[in-house]
Amino acid sequence: ESIPLRYGIAPSADHNPNYDISYELGYIDVTKAPLMVSLTNASRVYGDANAFALYEIDFDQAFGFKLDDDFNDLSLENVTTNATPASGIGNYPVDAEVASLKYDVTVTGVSVMTVTPRPLSVYIDLTANERTRSYGDANIDLTGNVLAALVNDDSIDEVLTIIDPTFFDTSIGEYEWSALVIDPNYTLQSFANTNFFIQQKLVDIVFNPVSRVYGEANPDLSPFLQTDFLAPGDTPLNVLSTPTVSTSNRSDVGDYPISVSSINSNYGINS
Repeated sequence: ESIPLRYGIAPSADHNPNYDISYELGYIDVTKAPLMVSLTNASRVYGDANAFALYEIDFDQAFGFKLDDDFNDLSLENVTTNATPASGIGNYPVDAEVASLKYDVTVTGVSVMTVTPRPLSVYIDLTANERTRSYGDANIDLTGNVLAALVNDDSIDEVLTIIDPTFFDTSIGEYEWSALVIDPNYTLQSFANTNFFIQQKLVDIVFNPVSRVYGEANPDLSPFLQTDFLAPGDTPLNVLSTPTVSTSNRSDVGDYPISVSSINSNYGINS
């Protein structure tokens, strides 16, 4: 079990009176034995430092140990990789030196550090009121209200696409935003506070002035309705009942209210 070194050989012999014997010191060189080793792999998530992952690198297999030697006779040193916290997902080679007093070590194979996608928790930072819009309005603007713990100065717009399943003419109800990760360095772990609401469009019904002469029949009131409150694509016919007034040709001179009601659940009429 001697370590590699030059060792002296001291010759000796029995005394023989027939010879005048002198001795010179000899040497034997014990050299390092060849040993092949392989190393384990490691992994970390995108954006993390390398130190902890590289600390996980260790000896995997060895071929050539002598006697009862094992990995305790080796020392793993200067473990490095060319990956940085900003490196994208993938496999990066790991370089290492193996020191030993007994062995001339060759590292076989390639040890790698795998950078994996960073789990992402996303939150919509809006109250219930802020997550509510009226029928016919534009979709809720989420700019600046999507929160996530990004790294490496990545931005939300570069990492995520928030999908709104509604349009301006989507009926009232409760809906959910969904998120699509567009950066392979991230994976969606959770998405919270994602429900939003479309409520009735509350409108004021206004008629242009209408008049008739005593004794005549009531005119058609529909043309006098102001329709600028209607969402694009809607018409009075699919939103409101036929306007009526409680008069007849015998009604006295005076002002009379015009009655109309909503026949469309997306609209409500202010009283």
